[in-house]
Amino acid sequence: MPLQILKNPIQIFKEELDVIKTCGSMRKQKLLFTLLCYSKASDATNNWVTASARDLFKSAGVNITVAEQNNMIYELKEQGFLRNSKKIISNNIFVDVFPDGVVGGEVAFDIEDLRSLGAVYQAYIGGSAMAHKTLKKCRCCGAPFIDSSTKNNQLYCPVCQEQEKNS
Repeated sequence: MPLQILKNPIQIFKEELDVIKTCGSMRKQKLLFTLLCYSKASDATNNWVTASARDLFKSAGVNITVAEQNNMIYELKEQGFLRNSKKIISNNIFVDVFPDGVVGGEVAFDIEDLRSLGAVYQAYIGGSAMAHKTLKKCRCCGAPFIDSSTKNNQLYCPVCQEQEKNS
């Protein structure tokens, strides 16, 4: 399981979000946003993502087959957003949202938690599937989460809710 809650929040810039919107379908956008967040979360790897595809797609909220996952990563690579490692046995992915190295600009929001990144992205851009749902912060851990209740009264993220039930 990869690191979930970050010690130092990462900044997501509006320029990065504008580039992500150009990659195609909502599934690709959520995956690319997740890859961007994972690459920024690990300062030591300089835009390399070392997490497993399973963890990435779970955090992105994209539920597809392994063959479709590989195809989606290949398509993003062909579009120039990603690069693979030169080692054949490595699953590492280099995230190249800004090929010219331009980073910075106006901060859109900060990410403190790597859980449910796809839902956070979709809520930020106002996806139609999220019209009746709102983005909230968990009372327990402070993680952003989507309130999926129709009454808009959910107080805890799914992980903390599960912990509350078990305790």
